Amino acid sequence: MDLPGQLVASLASLSPTSLLSSSEPVGESSSGDNPSNLSVITTWNKDVEDFFNSCSSPNELYSVGAGKSETDYQNTGAALQDASSTLHWQLISIIQIASAKETSEAENNAEVDKHVSEIVWESDEDAESAAVNVSQLVADTGASPVPLEDDASRTSQGDSLFVRAYYLSTASELLRACKNIVRFHNLFKLLKSMSRQPAETLQLSNPTRRLQTRGMIQLYLALMESSSPSKHPEKMKHLEMNGTFDGFNDVARNASITLFHATYGPPEDVWSTKARQELIDSVNGIPILMDLLLSKVSSTALLLSIVRNVHNLIGSVPGVVNKMDTAIEELIEKRAPDDFVKGGTDITSVLVETLTWTIKSEPSFPGDASSDRRADLALEILRVLYALRNGQIAGSQRGSFSEIQEKRIEDNMKKMGALLCAILNLPNENKQVYDVKLAAINLLMDAPIEYAQILLTNGNIPSLLMILDLQVTKVVVEEGGAKTSNATSIIPILAVMNRFSAANPCIQNIVKEDVFPTNHDDGTVDEVKTEEMDNEAPGGRNMRPMDAPKGTLRYNIIQLMTATESNSKRLASELLWTLCDADPNEFVRRTGFGNAVHMLGMKGLVKLPESVSIS
Repeated sequence: MDLPGQLVASLASLSPTSLLSSSEPVGESSSGDNPSNLSVITTWNKDVEDFFNSCSSPNELYSVGAGKSETDYQNTGAALQDASSTLHWQLISIIQIASAKETSEAENNAEVDKHVSEIVWESDEDAESAAVNVSQLVADTGASPVPLEDDASRTSQGDSLFVRAYYLSTASELLRACKNIVRFHNLFKLLKSMSRQPAETLQLSNPTRRLQTRGMIQLYLALMESSSPSKHPEKMKHLEMNGTFDGFNDVARNASITLFHATYGPPEDVWSTKARQELIDSVNGIPILMDLLLSKVSSTALLLSIVRNVHNLIGSVPGVVNKMDTAIEELIEKRAPDDFVKGGTDITSVLVETLTWTIKSEPSFPGDASSDRRADLALEILRVLYALRNGQIAGSQRGSFSEIQEKRIEDNMKKMGALLCAILNLPNENKQVYDVKLAAINLLMDAPIEYAQILLTNGNIPSLLMILDLQVTKVVVEEGGAKTSNATSIIPILAVMNRFSAANPCIQNIVKEDVFPTNHDDGTVDEVKTEEMDNEAPGGRNMRPMDAPKGTLRYNIIQLMTATESNSKRLASELLWTLCDADPNEFVRRTGFGNAVHMLGMKGLVKLPESVSIS
């Protein structure tokens, strides 16, 4: 909990003067025990990111806040405010100084001294004014031609943030710290809510507010937009020539991630809601994000951060999809086709095209290098498409789509179908790839029923059956049964198998043969005969399944029929009911009357006590 205080202590020894006076790149140390000026911030960034990783579950998070007093929370809030204000000042100063157009070293030093004397802006209004001014400076610098002369000629024109690798590294590390301090504050708010702090306190106090203002959002966007090769082709060539291209992408990526955390939050959170409104309405951020999504982005990590921003807006701002579609249409009209490497005429088709590139580009997906983020990108795109698909279904039900929009949705779903088939046939050995396949299954839950034939033709049913077995085994065997906490891991695959088995007799036969094999290669013939004899005895009613030995897929699915979690219970029963051709006698024989009675009650075939819910 003292991480904000540690950052304040680290920042206290730094200033734009010290940051720019170092002769070594960020993260490297000088000889002996004298570290480079910004290595303390680099170390802090690593420490806080390790802390985030250690709080991945609610229980771990609760343990962090356990025993904290109101005074502890007040001290943390004060440290957060000091850290964010100082970071705000340092980031703006370093960008403004490095981008200054003065031509002499003396003039640059005077610019440094001017900003150092400011220390930290006293008022939020002054801080906001500085952010707006520097964001415009970044936009102007990015738009101006970058000289292609040698270093001596370039120095005579003033060092630029976008040319010198050291300035890029400095700005990138400060942006990374801004992202971490905003993210820490979001965690801090959650801890306070868990400690039952008054709601008014959570809404009215925002110690990181200077990093979430309109001016800072405009700055993050300007840094991201300056990485667009379609807008600044000469600058991009120059960055590649002098070896600073990767550093430039790091600045854009960290700006994009900071933008995400600055605008991320539930609808009831006043500050994140306001930040999203500023992004959409005040700084015209949607066209910028769409331009970056359409254009060639050399860094997959940067593209991933852009997609996450798009996902955040789609999930939290009603009506934003129409604004994205409009922005894409206007960009396509204004720009030459060669400016865009991805096809598509709306946000859904652009994401489908991006996903196609992600899966089919070289080297083979997902790649071996740790820096290859294509699996993460594919997973994020599938999640956005799922959110979009839910919105499209709701829109169709309301009749709010035009004929052109309905045709566009239909075309997108056809393209998506082929792509989902390719994803499902990927091997399961790689966990990242397996997670991508699970995300693809989420999309299949509400896919057009015509997908059944596509899945059959492309040989995807065996892959789906393997995933069904793996997911059901995980929940029933490894996790002790379906509960609220783990139901989401089996509901999609159960729903998909039932949906397409009911829609296509061929798929139903394949799935039934896998779940209820006609040959008993697992050595269960004797058990079946014994069960048949028991059922023939007086009073026998097939209370147990005739053929469901422990450890088989059918046994595990039958266990879900009596789970305490209602959705997985219902879907498991529905799947087996479908495989039994809705024949109650076969259903009872295969599952046992004790397991089947609830489903039979739902179908109106047996009368259940009034106290039993059939929902």
